[in-house]
Amino acid sequence: MIFITVSSLSAQDLQKKIVLADSDDIFLNTVVQEVGTRAFGKYDIKFSLMTYPSERALSTANFGDVDGDAYRVFDLHDKTGGKYPNLVRVDFPYISIHFTAFVKDNNIRITGWEDLANYKVAVIRGNKTMEAHVNKFVPRERQSVVHSYKQAFSMLLLDRVDIVVGKPIVGASYVKNNNLYMTGKFQFQDIYMYLHKKHKKLIPKIEIELRKMKESGELRNIENMVRNSLAN
Repeated sequence: MIFITVSSLSAQDLQKKIVLADSDDIFLNTVVQEVGTRAFGKYDIKFSLMTYPSERALSTANFGDVDGDAYRVFDLHDKTGGKYPNLVRVDFPYISIHFTAFVKDNNIRITGWEDLANYKVAVIRGNKTMEAHVNKFVPRERQSVVHSYKQAFSMLLLDRVDIVVGKPIVGASYVKNNNLYMTGKFQFQDIYMYLHKKHKKLIPKIEIELRKMKESGELRNIENMVRNSLAN
C-alpha cells in the first residue's frame, strides 16, 4: 500500500484554482479573465476573479485571502512604498493601456497629468498611478476621492467634478449616452498580474505562457475581441 503525505505534494499539485482580486474594471476584467483562463489552464488550474474596491483588492491579495491581484503596474511596490510585500509580479505584461480625460465641457483640453492642475478631478481610491499623478498636480481641495468609476461619472454628470481620468473603454458608454467627451491620450503603461508569494513557483510557468501568447498574437486577439464586444 502506498501513502502520499501532504508534505510530498508540490504547491501546484495542491492548488487547482487561482482567484485574483480585481477592481471592477469591465475592460481589464474581461481581458484578464480570458488571458488567465488560457494561461493557467495549461496547468489544469481554474482561474477566476473576485471584485473589491481597488485599495481593498491589494490588501486582500497581500494578506493571502485571494491568490493575487489581477492588474497592476510594473512599479507597484515603488508607488505604494512597499506596502504589499507579499505580492510578486508575474514579469510579463499581458496588455498595455493609456489614460484619457473625460469631460462634460468640450472646451477643456488635457494632454497630460499637469493639465489637470486647475480643475476638479475625481480620483479612484486605490488606483496608485492615478493617485500619484493627481496628488502631484492637483490640490487636495480639488480632488474628490471615490470608490468606483460609476461614482466618478455620476459626479461628472452632476457637475461636482470637471474631469474623470481613465482608460477610453471605461467611459465609452458614458460618452455615447450622456454627451460627454474624451480629450487627450497620455500615460501609456504595461499591466501585470501579481501573485501572492505562496505561488512563486508557479510564476515562471505563467510568464512562459504569456510570452507564447504574445508571440503568437493571441494576446492582441483577446484584446481586440474584448474591445469589439464592449463597443457593441
